[in-house]
Amino acid sequence: MIKIILLAVSVIFSSRLLANAGLIDYPDVDPAPSYTSLLELDYSQSTKTIDYGSDPQQFVQFYKAKKAEESQTMVIFVHGGCWLSEYDIQHSSAFATALSQKGMDVWNIEYRRAGNGGEWPVALNDIKAAINMFTTEFNKEGKYKKVFLLGHSAGGHLAMRVASELNLPNLHLIGLAPIVDVQAYAFGDNSCQTATKAFMQGMPNDIPEAYDNATLVNKSLSHLPSAYIFHGGEDKIVPIAQTIHPDTGFMQIPYAAHFDWIFPGTPGNNRLLQYMEKIVNE
Repeated sequence: MIKIILLAVSVIFSSRLLANAGLIDYPDVDPAPSYTSLLELDYSQSTKTIDYGSDPQQFVQFYKAKKAEESQTMVIFVHGGCWLSEYDIQHSSAFATALSQKGMDVWNIEYRRAGNGGEWPVALNDIKAAINMFTTEFNKEGKYKKVFLLGHSAGGHLAMRVASELNLPNLHLIGLAPIVDVQAYAFGDNSCQTATKAFMQGMPNDIPEAYDNATLVNKSLSHLPSAYIFHGGEDKIVPIAQTIHPDTGFMQIPYAAHFDWIFPGTPGNNRLLQYMEKIVNE
């Protein structure tokens, strides 16, 4: 039995080494993958890790574009996970890998979350600090012709909230099942909705000013070159009514669920890449 276990561990470890050595093949897969299957995907190690603060959670994983000496496209990504410390950057590693294999540099942000000191507005300020480091130190003289700011789920909320204050002429915002109406979201009863209270440190009736500041539906995004939201018709985590913003384009794919957008090879992820490639080529 011990030999069998050791062999299994060896196979998994060897698979990771092979994945890190070259390009990973992400085949087309069926829609609506689970969170567990997302964690099981192979991924490459980031090119380097960059700290933007003194806390262990304040770092960026930078993935240099594959098949390109100098990419002119940067993807800044904010992972989700109900704003909770239990869900860290690891579940976005395959997505970051796949984007780098498409010829884009990737700035994958880790940040403090509820449970490790990242309650509102700390998480938001962490994202601001990470993006500020990119704009001041890594995009000197406009190296990147196109910059995408993407966020998934709770990360979509943070990315879009930061974007409402950014004034970058080449920034293209994409929300992937983002939580846009945080006030309404807090009154829901699924596991992610009930986490809103811990993140915000109260309910809307108790701290209305904080919720007004956090909620996106009353913040303008019209100053951005483009802003778009993707949502899945089978999403059980973020209801469609709480993910719509009046200043963005919107696409709902009926058969997609919550994790399709960051799961390489799903129809939803392929549609997202097509949208991004169109903007890159404009």
